[in-house]
Amino acid sequence: MFVFGLVLTGGALIGCTEERADVAQIAITTHDFSFEAPSSAPGGAVRITVDNQGTEPHQVELVRVRRGADQDGVAAAVLRMDPAALNSLVTYHGGPNEVPPGEQRTTITELEPGRYVMLCFVAAPDGLLHVHKGMVGAIEITEPEASGTTWSPPQAPLEVELDDYDFVVAGELTPGTHLIAVENVGSEPHELRITSGGPAGGSSTISPGERTWVELVVEPGIYRFTCFVPSSERGALHSQLGMTTTLTVDEPP
Repeated sequence: MFVFGLVLTGGALIGCTEERADVAQIAITTHDFSFEAPSSAPGGAVRITVDNQGTEPHQVELVRVRRGADQDGVAAAVLRMDPAALNSLVTYHGGPNEVPPGEQRTTITELEPGRYVMLCFVAAPDGLLHVHKGMVGAIEITEPEASGTTWSPPQAPLEVELDDYDFVVAGELTPGTHLIAVENVGSEPHELRITSGGPAGGSSTISPGERTWVELVVEPGIYRFTCFVPSSERGALHSQLGMTTTLTVDEPP
């Protein structure tokens, strides 16, 4: 997310490593402060896994450069901390949200061919955002390898709609490994940050109309959903406008 509020850090929940043979794979390793990723990858339904080998939490904000824009303009908007300019240059396609050091997180999303930029807006202990420490990368998404095939996601036990400025949740979380469906039905970009005593997963920012799926390992406890994206209409973080909710996962009977 493009934030003026900071991404908070905290404890950890083990990552989900379920393999899916029916989607393309993009493996991204994060360091302090860089991305290690392929220069290109096929589009379509893509499983994006982040392996954080740094000493600080990291995220992947995967943004597609709009036609007619250039990556230098995107970088300049990031350095100026100008969300309006950035929003005019890119569309947001998610990626694993805050990943603790030594852990992995995974999302599945559908990517069209084009030029993409990887960004990390987590704040370092010195207050600087990781993008301002050089944590920016590029990846070209090409045509899907298996033309004409589409991924049919399984029925999600939990569906989360991101609205202005609310989470609309259908279904329930139970202990185990799940694929959570997330869709932005609002008019602004939104994210899903899940915490439970610390970062537990979620999706980085997605644009209106976009969908993604979050692989999540669930244990009994209280889970908080939060969106820290700044509102382009209201001049405040979405969380300050009420975009937060909690779910309780009980011990199995």
